[in-house]
Amino acid sequence: MSVPRIVASLSLLVLFLAPAAMAQPYYRWSSAPAFTCVASGGMVNVTFASQPAEWSGPGGTLASIDYISNGVLTPSAPFPIPSPSGSMVFSALLVTAPTYPATVTVRLNTIFAGVTVYQSSMSASCSADGGGVSTITNTVPSIPALGPAGMAGLAVALALAGAMTLTFVLRRGA
Repeated sequence: MSVPRIVASLSLLVLFLAPAAMAQPYYRWSSAPAFTCVASGGMVNVTFASQPAEWSGPGGTLASIDYISNGVLTPSAPFPIPSPSGSMVFSALLVTAPTYPATVTVRLNTIFAGVTVYQSSMSASCSADGGGVSTITNTVPSIPALGPAGMAGLAVALALAGAMTLTFVLRRGA
């Protein structure tokens, strides 16, 4: 087998194996805390007793928080995860809803290389004053397909790589 073919084969192997070798970055809820719902001042206060979180990811991993109250989304700005890996139980969290029935979700988004790669949601629902245990849902969103501009860029990159390999082969006489 010629050198260019070996290089091309190894490049493809690295391309396919690299994502599998990297651990999934995440910033997520580690357990489901209790919550209470209390009507107050024309609003419904939903209070999570604590915020148990854990995280892991390489440098440059970011997180953001989405607060969703009765279907209305309020996002936060992205921030760096605290360290490469760790866990902490943060204090209680109050999220308000406009009316009963109240459904609130606090979603942690893990962002790596500009793409949301993991989401963890802590949710509570109530139709009257009371409480319960929140639910946790963890998901790995599908990475969006390349659009026309991305496909064009990929095509140009592959064409250049092919042209460089062909030039190398022709010059070496292989």
